[in-house]
Amino acid sequence: MRYATLVARRGGEVIVGCPRPLRPLIETVPGVREVVTNRGALPHFDVHAPLMSLPAVFETNLQTVPAEVPYFTVSRNDFHLDGVLDPCLNVGIAWAGEPSHRNDHNRSMPVDCFCPLMQLPGVRWYSLQVGNSAQELGRAGFEGAITDLGSRFRDFGDTAQAIVQLDLVIAVDTAVAHLAGALGKCVWTLLPFEAEWRWMVEREDSPWYPTMRLFRQTARGDWKGLIGQVARELSKFEGTPASGTESRA
Repeated sequence: MRYATLVARRGGEVIVGCPRPLRPLIETVPGVREVVTNRGALPHFDVHAPLMSLPAVFETNLQTVPAEVPYFTVSRNDFHLDGVLDPCLNVGIAWAGEPSHRNDHNRSMPVDCFCPLMQLPGVRWYSLQVGNSAQELGRAGFEGAITDLGSRFRDFGDTAQAIVQLDLVIAVDTAVAHLAGALGKCVWTLLPFEAEWRWMVEREDSPWYPTMRLFRQTARGDWKGLIGQVARELSKFEGTPASGTESRA
């Protein structure tokens, strides 16, 4: 979506077609004139391009990635989180993607992998998970430890509202991680041993999201080791009681 703004800067009047749950986000992107969620309602247009083809159209390379964030903004103010003003670190999590994704078995993990993180003091946990995977909270016995937000989400506009109220998002390679990065939120993305090509290799940052940090499995399927690393880093994260400061990263 960041490329829609670049198209507008070249003089185009940008019309975006997208699924309805994305509409509240797409409408906030600078340069987007109109958002259409029904093919039958498309107005006249002169040219079209799939969004994922625009990096090639703009001849993007690692030095020219358009990494200005945020490129989404929050357009509503009707989704409020209880407890976010308390002197705790407020962290949102998502552990699973869409099951129909061909690589979902590799990128998603069981929610109980987060157990070691639940032992850290001074952290308030919020689930950003939607879909059938959200039901794992109850089966893992996390009802009192993690506040379920995903069951209240109406669309991605609500997800965005929740994310901007948090201090940190920890998520596997799914829409939540991308959205947090697009909003300029501090986000830790948990990657499998063989990660999707866009995350490249042997680096802890992403040229697409300046506020994102990447955590990679060091062995295939080793979520336990990865979460252990996350726990160590979270205990040092600026803003936790252990750091001796109330500032936020």
